Amino acid sequence: MPIYNAEKHLYRSIPSVLIQEEVGELILVDDFSSDGSLNICQEYCEKDRRIKLITHKENKGSASARNTGIKASTLDYISFLDADDCFLEGRFRKPLAYLASKKYLDGVYGKVKNIKLDNFRKSTYNHQEIIGCPYRIKANDLFKYIIAEKGDFFHIISLLLKKSFYEKAGCFDEHLIIGQDIDFTYSLAKNCMLEEVEENEIKVERYLHESNITSSPKFTEFNPRYKLIQKWFDKLLNEDFDKYAARSIFKRYIHHEYLERGFKHRNIFRYAIKLLIGAEAIVKNRVLLKKII
Repeated sequence: MPIYNAEKHLYRSIPSVLIQEEVGELILVDDFSSDGSLNICQEYCEKDRRIKLITHKENKGSASARNTGIKASTLDYISFLDADDCFLEGRFRKPLAYLASKKYLDGVYGKVKNIKLDNFRKSTYNHQEIIGCPYRIKANDLFKYIIAEKGDFFHIISLLLKKSFYEKAGCFDEHLIIGQDIDFTYSLAKNCMLEEVEENEIKVERYLHESNITSSPKFTEFNPRYKLIQKWFDKLLNEDFDKYAARSIFKRYIHHEYLERGFKHRNIFRYAIKLLIGAEAIVKNRVLLKKII
């Protein structure tokens, strides 16, 4: 659990983990909070020996905090929870049973319910009530589905992973200030075998409030989706991808390159400019033709 100035929420989030009978350790990583978050964490440490508290000496961001927690973990399974969200009772019962029955899987995911608090400001991002894939997707098809943005997909706080995922997909990209969670899901879906666990009741709740970055009026200004797509476009040039996934990455690169250059044309002019951007990329990177055709 990465923690930064979350004192308003910790009395809900920390107990929601500790009530899970399957939890053997809870790693709290305080990312140099300036409020009372650290004191609250220390209070819980004194009450429950399963808690491990790690403190950063400077603010490094949530990606770094999560990586610190991953590296400090000692058990066979890893799950994530943000400091302002919570688990419901029985969170890990079905996921653990499902993983035990499907030895080939590296992890499982489920659905998350968004709950808007009274202080939640209108968001520039349209939050659905439920976060999750609208239908069941085979593990081999998951990456193609999410990289093409066919629809909603899982949130990282719905994951339960075998710790061995680290060897296949790595950790969170600390160079991405925003969007590192999406990048992480891409890496997991590409390099690991993940399937959805169907629950009669949703066991993970995500709380939306005034401090959520997507509710900031400046979200569209510092949303680094271009940087994320650029990263995966570079991967496309240097790694092997399924043809469908390769075309999806290429199309998304063209779209975000169009936006990054400040074009605002519509209809045929927009498509013509995007076609030129695509042709420019292919001329510059000849390897693209073999990857997308």
